[in-house]
Amino acid sequence: MGGDYPDYLMLFRDEIELHFFLDCELDVNRNDGMCYGRVSGIEELYDSLTKTPTGMYIGKLESRSWGQKEFFIKDINENMLTFGEAI
Repeated sequence: MGGDYPDYLMLFRDEIELHFFLDCELDVNRNDGMCYGRVSGIEELYDSLTKTPTGMYIGKLESRSWGQKEFFIKDINENMLTFGEAI
């Protein structure tokens, strides 16, 4: 994790960077912010994230009818990061 600016967060893992910024105008009751990342080694990613406290809700790793194995992470503002790998 890192960042040089207030209210701005950067997360790094391998070759991926995710950038987040604070939006004081955001209505958290109506937020449908979401990002989907296709990955390989989803079991290892899931295991590593569930073993380390993140302060975010991590959903269950599940196989979906559309041919993906997926889980999601949701922060306190209901932003959702979903990760999936082809089955």
